[in-house]
Amino acid sequence: MQTSICKFFAYSFFAPVNEGISVRYANIRLELKKTGRPIPENDIWIVATCLELGVALLTEDTYFNYI
Repeated sequence: MQTSICKFFAYSFFAPVNEGISVRYANIRLELKKTGRPIPENDIWIVATCLELGVALLTEDTYFNYI
């Protein structure tokens, strides 16, 4: 099990939440609330982080199309 965890961490990137990500999160959450299209809170953090860092988000969750 420890080997699997080490392999996972070797290919993972962990981004600390900074002010830019927090502002994007707040703006996205507000817009989703205004339009009546809420998505799970954790997913708002994920998309805010991706947008702030300029990285692609690969997902099959169609509600990300609302952002």
